[in-house]
Amino acid sequence: MSDMINCNKQTTFFMTTQIYKKLLAHFLLILFFQNVFSQEVVLPEGITEIKRFEFENKNISEINIPNSVVVIRESAFAGNNLKKIFLPDNIIEVHPMAFARNKLEKVVFSKNIYGHS
Repeated sequence: MSDMINCNKQTTFFMTTQIYKKLLAHFLLILFFQNVFSQEVVLPEGITEIKRFEFENKNISEINIPNSVVVIRESAFAGNNLKKIFLPDNIIEVHPMAFARNKLEKVVFSKNIYGHS
């Protein structure tokens, strides 16, 4: 099933409902759950994956990762001001450079994490 989306008067294209919902979810995640002013990111329960580069270079000093997250992709939080990270037990994969270029002093890992090399 497809939905027609009008970009402007000259361009019309079709997008599957599933792709549209995924794009909308990621847009809302970045727009509503990233509070740039307080430099804190609170992710909603229900998010299962944090995409590549999703929060890279956003000047984040604190992150709250919900229990529903199972995968953190490459460079997801790279280039921020994170000092400590607590990864919930449900996380099973943390990809390379996920937290690169931060000011990490403390990292608490889950017993289930599988790192990629």
